[in-house]
Amino acid sequence: MMEYVLVKNTISSTYGHSQLKTGHPVRSAIHKQLNGRLVLRWVTTWESLL
Repeated sequence: MMEYVLVKNTISSTYGHSQLKTGHPVRSAIHKQLNGRLVLRWVTTWESLL
């Protein structure tokens, strides 16, 4: 869980919500990629705890 929080804080401070406009195709792709990494990291972390 600690690893997930660290990754989330790092991304949040680097890419603010005001900078990620979902209407812009390039930024939308970046936003989806970052969210995908967070979900993958979160699932991997929790599965390793089981």
